[in-house]
Amino acid sequence: MTVATLAVVQGKHDSQSKQTMYEGHGLRPNSNLIRVLDVQPVPKDATEDTPVECSLRVINLDRNPKFTALSYVWGDPNHKRSIVCDGTLVEVTKNCYSALWHLSKKLQGLIIWVDAICIDQNDKNKEKEWQIPLMGEIYTKARQVYVWLGEGDETSDKVMAYLSSGGLRAYIEPMPEEPPRCRIYAAALRSLTRASFEYSPSLPSRK
Repeated sequence: MTVATLAVVQGKHDSQSKQTMYEGHGLRPNSNLIRVLDVQPVPKDATEDTPVECSLRVINLDRNPKFTALSYVWGDPNHKRSIVCDGTLVEVTKNCYSALWHLSKKLQGLIIWVDAICIDQNDKNKEKEWQIPLMGEIYTKARQVYVWLGEGDETSDKVMAYLSSGGLRAYIEPMPEEPPRCRIYAAALRSLTRASFEYSPSLPSRK
């Protein structure tokens, strides 16, 4: 058993431990304070049983902090895995775990905001009511937003290669007699697909 795997076995996995973890990184209601994850590097030679280990930290969006954000498909809520966060086991969906694992392995650690972990999902303290409205600002101020659709395969590799080479233009070019109202969206989408193709570890190159 590896040391990292042992950390998962020994971690605390109960609602009280998780609540204590959030209380240790409390947020002031109706402020621009958010939590982010400091994710430790996953070794380059790691196998899938190597867990994701991280810690929470509070930052202030008003101070232009350096962080990234994750946008992902939650997936089946019944298929979960656990990450180690501040010594506590936190259950996340399989897609969330996969995204954090691959990103940290590729980037060798990162600072990232993930809604399901950084926002206390316990309805009793009403935290979601004032954290969710900040999501627009969070994604705007993040230095990088990683879009995770799931682990890649040969089909998705071909799609991303097509989009990155300009294939998207066939779907967004306006008709000659129409005003160029699509340009702003075209630029955003082109930038997004280029970033996804270059940085997303869900779509590894197969040579």
